[in-house]
Amino acid sequence: MPTLQAPGLGLGPSLPTPPPLPSPPLLDQLLFESPFLLAGPLAALAVVALFTYNARADLKRGLQAAGALLGSAVAAWVVSTFVVTPRETIRAQTRAVINAVARADVTALDPLLTNDIEIRYTGFDSPSKPALLARISDVMGERGQYHLASWRIAELQASIDGPAVARSQVLVRATHEATGLPASAWVVLIWKRQPDQTWRCSAVRPIDVR
Repeated sequence: MPTLQAPGLGLGPSLPTPPPLPSPPLLDQLLFESPFLLAGPLAALAVVALFTYNARADLKRGLQAAGALLGSAVAAWVVSTFVVTPRETIRAQTRAVINAVARADVTALDPLLTNDIEIRYTGFDSPSKPALLARISDVMGERGQYHLASWRIAELQASIDGPAVARSQVLVRATHEATGLPASAWVVLIWKRQPDQTWRCSAVRPIDVR
């Protein structure tokens, strides 16, 4: 994820891994989120079918079977390209939030947050969204106490918990600019679907920060 990484990244302290979020439905994962899990075996079966029928001196049937299997593999891949699942949207939005906070880019961050956004972490507690954005700009900016030299997402999960509620769980590793010391944080982000069908983060809940 190059947009979330800068040079000179420290690995950061090792943190216990929290319980994973629920896995997506198998059909969604195979067809939309990880198409190679379906397309790969189908392509392999196409090769097997071609060699098997060829060994039986029935190349025509082998080509037909291989063509059907390859067509199915391509179709699965194409479908996954054009369909974006809510989980994939949440993952992308989570990356955008992490990137915006790390860069103190409050202009990019603003539309990703609900107006009643809540962050449960000392130093970021704010009475309002404008106050929170100002605080992030202050402490994460170039002269801020939490300004980062580098950062990356080490792990990222997402779960759709209801028609309008979702969660993401992310492990961020970073290096402080001033001290050069590495840091790591497991964080949960709560997401709410808005009337315009976009997803916005309504709460940020750190699990472990070191």
